Amino acid sequence: MAISKFRLTFLLLAIIVFGYHFFNLISLWSTIPSKIAIHFTNDTPDQWGSKYVLFILLFLSFLIWYFMNLLIKYLIKSPHKMNYINLTEANKTTQFVRSQKMVILLQFCIFICLIFANEALLNYSADLNHTIAFSISLTFLGLCVILPFYNLFWAARLNY
Repeated sequence: MAISKFRLTFLLLAIIVFGYHFFNLISLWSTIPSKIAIHFTNDTPDQWGSKYVLFILLFLSFLIWYFMNLLIKYLIKSPHKMNYINLTEANKTTQFVRSQKMVILLQFCIFICLIFANEALLNYSADLNHTIAFSISLTFLGLCVILPFYNLFWAARLNY
């Protein structure tokens, strides 16, 4: 099965972002203290853990990527088994393609959100500026919420 250009583009972007983060993690590893802040209340750390906690979000992001990939393969293989709004013979191909693209974007947004949340924690632990990574993470978290609703409203407004 050939991978679409749309999917390949986001896969390559995810690999680049992961490579950037992994390089930062390895290069900063020796400067990170053995105990790092893992929970904050009002920008004040209130819970501490091992620096190996930084690998949990990496593992979680790959796990979610894997299961979302299974969902994408299922959508490509049998899109008619999903529940669509206003599905007609005239618009079913459009809805199938849009739902596949939405899940691919959602997969990418979740992955990037978790990677940049981990990057923010890494930067905070290494006493570097963490606000940019944290802002990017929150932006992609917002996109994770907006994307499904956008697709839902788009499908609900179909007239054909």
